[in-house]
Amino acid sequence: MGLNMHILTFVILMVISFHSLACSCVYYKEEDFSSRADQIALVKILKTELLEAPNPVYSKVKVSFEIIEMFKHPNIPYEYAYTFSGTNGCSVHTFPGQEYIMYLSEDQWFGKCNGTEIAYSYRGEELLKKFRSNEAD
Repeated sequence: MGLNMHILTFVILMVISFHSLACSCVYYKEEDFSSRADQIALVKILKTELLEAPNPVYSKVKVSFEIIEMFKHPNIPYEYAYTFSGTNGCSVHTFPGQEYIMYLSEDQWFGKCNGTEIAYSYRGEELLKKFRSNEAD
């Protein structure tokens, strides 16, 4: 009985911990992400650069990328953007060579809270299908 109580307490504490680190914006709808974004593009990450020393929650990161496909505002050719990297649930952990569907704000910030997604995840592939079918219309 005592061991089961310890396991139950551990599981409850883990759930609470993960929930406290979760991104508070994940409840936005796709339409919100699209309408709020200044630019939406499929990009390939070329380089990441830590701009501020790490703190317990996050670090500012400059991400250079190559645009593969543009889905919104094709006349604005951003070549880099900023994100946060850290332990919070809203971080997008970017790595050179990976592809993302990047939703950029006007001030060139991106993250999970504005819709950015790994391109070849389930959600990413669904977004690519949607954006490409809209272009064909």
